[in-house]
Amino acid sequence: MEGYRIAPLIYISGPLYSSGVPELNVRRALHHAEMIMLRGFVPVVPHLYLFWNAIFPHTENKWLDLDRLWIMRCDAVFRLDGYSKGGEQELQWAELFHKPIFRTFDELDRWYEQLSSSPD
Repeated sequence: MEGYRIAPLIYISGPLYSSGVPELNVRRALHHAEMIMLRGFVPVVPHLYLFWNAIFPHTENKWLDLDRLWIMRCDAVFRLDGYSKGGEQELQWAELFHKPIFRTFDELDRWYEQLSSSPD
């Protein structure tokens, strides 16, 4: 990741409870996080709230508040396939905060190539 002094933070958005099995959704999010990390980015995986919430329960709104704050701090959002009520809200926030949204690794890679080739 030459030319970019700080590795971009990539927020992973996708189903947790809205569709599918939550534990399998976490596994899929972590698989994507690993692929994102191997590309040199820093993944942010809100799906891990599943475990946090099991120990220290909070309302859905509290977790969504954290999601919104993370999206504000991240450089981009990577959206996983599948229906997600929270994921739809996260995409709205990404648009509001002018964050690029990616659905494929090719899109993410092209964005980074453009980012690293632009002058500082």
